[in-house]
Amino acid sequence: MERVLKRVKEASDDESAYESQQQLKTVYHRLRSRRKLMEAYGLLSEGCKLQTSNEQMTCAGELGRLLLDAYCADGCPADSEHAELVLDILDHLLAKQEEFASEGKLQAASEGCKVAQAALKWAKQQDNKQLMMLLHNKAAKLHVASCAPDALAAASASFARGADSAAFATALAASAKQAPSSERTLFSTRAALLILAAAQTDGLRRRAEYAREVVDAFSAQVPCHERQQKPLIHFTDGLLQAVEIRSVRLLELLEREYRPGLMQDRELLGLLEAVKQKHFGGPRGGLGGLLGSLFQNLGSDQGVATA
Repeated sequence: MERVLKRVKEASDDESAYESQQQLKTVYHRLRSRRKLMEAYGLLSEGCKLQTSNEQMTCAGELGRLLLDAYCADGCPADSEHAELVLDILDHLLAKQEEFASEGKLQAASEGCKVAQAALKWAKQQDNKQLMMLLHNKAAKLHVASCAPDALAAASASFARGADSAAFATALAASAKQAPSSERTLFSTRAALLILAAAQTDGLRRRAEYAREVVDAFSAQVPCHERQQKPLIHFTDGLLQAVEIRSVRLLELLEREYRPGLMQDRELLGLLEAVKQKHFGGPRGGLGGLLGSLFQNLGSDQGVATA
């Protein structure tokens, strides 16, 4: 194992990176055939981290996904021993992505996010909701670190299913500060609706608390000073209160009062219908692709201008 890892570490070009990876895979399969599974998993994890350090991102992502495919095939429990290998890989991928960003290198976060998605498949298979939230956090941060024009759009759905309110609020604030001041509250309102719409039925109250944490953290970074922002602030605060106390009456009052303003953005109305269904058993609204493209308009200059 040490010999093949040394070769991976010393690989300095694409050809040698590929060759050393093939040698590592050979050793990996040999360990699997001998049922030395933790050694085999550890080898893939170390290889992935070394190739990440060498900026061989495609090769690194392939090893990371191979590890998760093995986890799923072997029915590995989502315990701390197995999860630590995956989280460590994602931390290395994220650190490299952030390094690229600090150097002004715009990189698609695809490899890291593919590994995160494979990890989510395994965590879901094992029904480990806590680990799934951690993995959603990692995936969202990988998108943000890519600095791509659609970074917020790509990160939003994962943030909504994660549990890092500070990181979500910071990502929202960074984009909102580039928007016209009169439109900045849209970011927190949409985020709150997205979190509530994405909530699982066995954790509705906690997701409402998470939505409030995101909104409060966002407001601390992007204070509201303009009168035209006030209605959305009042609507968002009232909506969270209605969800927290399960008040259908308050929700109906909010909808009557603020529906004209919400109609300026059909996505908000669609998400509100999803929230009503999820938290109050109301009529099911047609979400379509809203959850995946919630911040698509806000992620571009044109979208900000027309939001």
